[in-house]
Amino acid sequence: MKTATVDVQQQPVVTLNSERLNGSTTDQQAKSLNETVTPVTPEKEVAYHWPGLLQLRRDGPCRPPNWRSRLAEAIANHADVRVAERLREWGDEWVERLLQVRGHVLEPHHPLAQARDVLVQVEPRIELEGRLLAGQSSHEIAKATGMKGDTVEWYHAAYFDCRDRLNAGGFVIHNLLGSCLPVGTGTSPPFALLPWYGYFFGPYAIDLLLEVFRFWEADRKPMQGMTAAKLTQRARRLTARASIEARMLPIETLGHADLRTLIKLAERGNRNQVIR
Repeated sequence: MKTATVDVQQQPVVTLNSERLNGSTTDQQAKSLNETVTPVTPEKEVAYHWPGLLQLRRDGPCRPPNWRSRLAEAIANHADVRVAERLREWGDEWVERLLQVRGHVLEPHHPLAQARDVLVQVEPRIELEGRLLAGQSSHEIAKATGMKGDTVEWYHAAYFDCRDRLNAGGFVIHNLLGSCLPVGTGTSPPFALLPWYGYFFGPYAIDLLLEVFRFWEADRKPMQGMTAAKLTQRARRLTARASIEARMLPIETLGHADLRTLIKLAERGNRNQVIR
């Protein structure tokens, strides 16, 4: 009688590696483990090691106004080529222009050189930023300030990018204006208030405040022998000045009656202005 034979496949014997249990691996095992690790993408590496760079994007929720200049700086100086290439993808034509002129000595008439000059001059810089926040075009700003239109364009692109977010009030207040109104001393023109008035009340408010600042000392003194037209202009400046004081003087220095009077004057001066 024939007997059936069954081939029994030999099962592999599982052995425990005492070295691995002890926390050590051989070189071959380490190489095998490294090959199975998912490579880190440049964007994840940026997010992990340099989270601050994630704001240097056009769509960054807390994008700084000079994000293009900072992005160009990061691209040029980053030691990791992969990360630098990824950062470059976030840029635009203005970032490429900044990279092209980087390291070159610019001629004085170059618009970027002129924009840098504006950056270090307090009053022209504040007026320019206020007019940008007021929504004026580069041509209108150039006409009002005497700057060149190209200078305005370069300044906006490199140092104060805001035009695409003027309708985002929270972003403008917290990222561009500084969250809190500047507090003045009453002894000098409060130029820091220009961007606030420009954003909330438009270009007319900037022109009016600049007129107030020009006559800041003269309007402190009593005037006699003025024409009716000059008296009207002076009254308008004083109304605007009261509006400034109502917004800038610390409340604890004012009595309730004085505060109500200043607020009433401020409301009268801004009655015809459109508030954003």
